[in-house]
Amino acid sequence: MNYIVLDLEATCWENDRTKQNEIIEIGAVKINDKLKIVDEFQTFIKRNYSGTHSTQIGGAKHPGRNRK
Repeated sequence: MNYIVLDLEATCWENDRTKQNEIIEIGAVKINDKLKIVDEFQTFIKRNYSGTHSTQIGGAKHPGRNRK
């Protein structure tokens, strides 16, 4: 059996509810039942509302990124 793991990146405007958040990037990996990556997908999304990126950076970690 295969699984799809999605990662959505969005604009974030801390303490400013007047700006609309929007998805700016989509990433996905397809993994098999042994948790091996079978396929990958990544694309950027054109923003409609916000003219600049936010400067806030989340604390997300990618523990499997450097794994062989």
